[in-house]
Amino acid sequence: MTTSYKNASGASPSVTEREEDDPVIKLQPSRLEDYFFPTHRLKSRLEDNTKEPLVIVACGSFSPITYLHLRIFEMAKDYIIDNTQFEIIGGYYSPVSDHYTKEGLAPSHHRVRMCELAVERTSQWLMVDAWESLQAIYTQTALVMEHFNEEINIKRGGVTTTDGEFRKVKIMLLAGGDLIESFKVPKLWLDADLHRILGNYGVLIVERTGADVWATPNR
Repeated sequence: MTTSYKNASGASPSVTEREEDDPVIKLQPSRLEDYFFPTHRLKSRLEDNTKEPLVIVACGSFSPITYLHLRIFEMAKDYIIDNTQFEIIGGYYSPVSDHYTKEGLAPSHHRVRMCELAVERTSQWLMVDAWESLQAIYTQTALVMEHFNEEINIKRGGVTTTDGEFRKVKIMLLAGGDLIESFKVPKLWLDADLHRILGNYGVLIVERTGADVWATPNR
């Protein structure tokens, strides 16, 4: 026997409607008071105890999200699997708030939803976190990284090993070479923030044409 679902109008549902009806996929809210941290694709248990758990975070406007924004996560994932001792337990897009100064920036709730639509249709490990986009002021990247650390390591205790022990998760910023190149622009970044990002977390760099990341000086 074959059953088919119909929406309220009697028509077959679109992909978007099926996503919104899926109890596992909870869309991010448009109000800070309703915020929750998305974990539906976040691994709670390591598969290999010899590896270090890793979460990758990308900050940006995502106005709109593009194929390249999706691709850089997969490029980073391939490199990590082939060349490191990390085990990826999740990845997040963190769209900026409406208080970020950028011409033509779409409203944050639209950008968050575009990101959600993109990752829910194309990925099994990426998620969208709306916390940064819901802030009343522009939030510095260092504070965003601390938010992820608080949600994953402090509130949730990290990840469990196959032996049942808790292990702290490494959280790293995923960035294009153009963002890293901006580190050398005077007064654009606070020195304290750079020390927190690079010293406490770390950065995965995906080089872009025209961005000379190796010329970026140490500060």
